[in-house]
Amino acid sequence: MCCLVHPSVPAKSVEELIALARTAPGRLNYASSGNGSAFHIGMELFKRMAGVDIVHVPTCKGSALSVMRCLPGRCSSCDGTPNGVRSEVRKLRALAVAGGSALALAPELPTIAESGLPGYEMSGCSGPSRRRNPCRRHRRY
Repeated sequence: MCCLVHPSVPAKSVEELIALARTAPGRLNYASSGNGSAFHIGMELFKRMAGVDIVHVPTCKGSALSVMRCLPGRCSSCDGTPNGVRSEVRKLRALAVAGGSALALAPELPTIAESGLPGYEMSGCSGPSRRRNPCRRHRRY
């Protein structure tokens, strides 16, 4: 999972995003695929660890719609998948990856922990609802 921001957001790193959010509490927002989604939980952890107020805008229709809300600037930030980050990053700015290590598909992106929020790590996991343990094998991208 990657943290993407709209080009109108002046932050070029996670550290700058945190500083911006601290100077303007409640003015930044982020789109997620819905309440309780991996990105929603990850951003709530981010907000708590950084001590910032960023407003959640749930789309409840999947991560593609959250990106669609961010592209025209209706939302300040959103999540991007490892496979989609290459195409999305052309119009949105990727700041960092949420996991504990760099992505093979985007090795130039630092982790959030390396880029301004030490100790942060978020990994999403999903699978078919009928499977007993969809997170049995953790797959790194």
